Amino acid sequence: LSKELNININKSSKSYIPQFISTMLGIRGTKLNDIEEFAKADIKFKTIRIEPNGKPQESMSFEKIDFNEWQKEIKWEDSFLYNRFNKSKILFIVLEYKESKKSNPNRLLYFKKVKLWNMPSTILDNEVKNLWLETKKILEEGVKIEQCMWGSKVIERNNLPKSAFNGVAHIRPKARDGQDKYLLNDGQKITKQCFWLNSSYVAEILND
Repeated sequence: LSKELNININKSSKSYIPQFISTMLGIRGTKLNDIEEFAKADIKFKTIRIEPNGKPQESMSFEKIDFNEWQKEIKWEDSFLYNRFNKSKILFIVLEYKESKKSNPNRLLYFKKVKLWNMPSTILDNEVKNLWLETKKILEEGVKIEQCMWGSKVIERNNLPKSAFNGVAHIRPKARDGQDKYLLNDGQKITKQCFWLNSSYVAEILND
């Protein structure tokens, strides 16, 4: 598609996909989420890479979590997580690989489609709310953090909700490295974490 549209993009750059989409939309030098028309409509962009089996490469991350603010939240409807998905829409930019990485390490990425989506209230007020409640409970009781060996590396484990919690969402690390920590209210330090939508749930969204 980049050849057809005569778009020259540095594919070695980490930001080449957002650059490509911005150029395809006729907008240069502006981050996708900063485009005025989309910002006014509270539409956020997310790019998804699909494997030949039709499934995303990985789960989808969102903003880093402020656990101390999360712990202070009383009503679900006033929480950051509720308002993040109740008010905002997401414009998925779907890209696909037609070959496996094993069969072709230099495989090409193709534009597939775009999909405008907002989270159904049945999911928001059930699975996502339950994750919010469970996380609040864990924070109030104190997160269980332990250091474990993984091969030759030391990794951090905790008891926050994992991908098997409800099949929709989970919490896991997203940090620069193991030293990128967040100070909890009880004085413990935890590797910075994000809210994630499970890759299986993202696949359901795209196939709906």
